Amino acid sequence: MKKVFMLLAVAGFIVSCDNAADTEKRLKDSTDSAAKAQKEAVEEGADKTKDSIEQNKDAKIEMIDSMDKKKDSAR
Repeated sequence: MKKVFMLLAVAGFIVSCDNAADTEKRLKDSTDSAAKAQKEAVEEGADKTKDSIEQNKDAKIEMIDSMDKKKDSAR
């Protein structure tokens, strides 16, 4: 009976050590995934801001051009 318990104890120890290695790998993978998701979120936000600025710039240029055309046609 002592041998069975010893065998179970050794098997449990081996399994717990194996799980510890998996946990470390999972933690690294999880950290990498979180970092990648954060990077993508920042890049997406930057792209949206860039698009918004370009649209605003284009709208202002069109407004200035239309004002110049009105000025020229009034003369």
